[in-house]
Amino acid sequence: MTGPGLTIAGLPGVRAAIFDFNGTITDDETLQYEVYAEILAEHLGVVLERDTYFTDLAGRSDPAIVTAVLERCDPAPAGPARDALAARIIEARVRRYAERVRDAPPVRPGAAALIRALAGRVPLAVGTGAFRAEVDLVLSAAGLAGAFDAIVTVEDVRAGKPDPETFLRALDLLSRQAPTPSGRGPALRPADVVVFEDSPFGIEAARAAGMRCVAAHLTSEAGAEAAGAVVGALGPELLAGP
Repeated sequence: MTGPGLTIAGLPGVRAAIFDFNGTITDDETLQYEVYAEILAEHLGVVLERDTYFTDLAGRSDPAIVTAVLERCDPAPAGPARDALAARIIEARVRRYAERVRDAPPVRPGAAALIRALAGRVPLAVGTGAFRAEVDLVLSAAGLAGAFDAIVTVEDVRAGKPDPETFLRALDLLSRQAPTPSGRGPALRPADVVVFEDSPFGIEAARAAGMRCVAAHLTSEAGAEAAGAVVGALGPELLAGP
């Protein structure tokens, strides 16, 4: 794409877009909660309340979620034993999630349509706290893997959302995909990018990265006012202009 960029959800001059994965591209936050509740009950004997998950945990990376739970309910001090327990919980969660979505990828139709409408017009990335194996599995099954120029997952960063590192890393990768009339223009600026998010943690990360944000399918109303635009659902109708 050349020129001033696209207008998306009323935001002009968009030259690249970053999509969160769980809850944004996918309609799976309830599934995520159910899997976590099952795994935590099996491994720790604790009950994960739905409100606790959606208010305090949804939108964070898996390691951050498990660490937060262990800090609340495991009396053992931090150290190798707790790290090993956390690793077992995460491995079990990833495996069970893959089993549930392998044959029926829970991709939102509107999100898929918007991704296809944007692909080839601006560089696209996924910026998520999920693991790459999950992202690759779902996107491939839904026929969307080829739409993205970059994918940044929990394995690629030191700090997950609400830290901006995920989105800044994606920005760096997308800068290499943004042609200009001369063929090699200036790198993308954060303000050139729109982020699609469903959680307050993701919205906060986008804002901290200096990017504009479209909040959709919110897991919690808290923090929604921080978004540059708030919409009820994703779809190609958010794309305005030629």
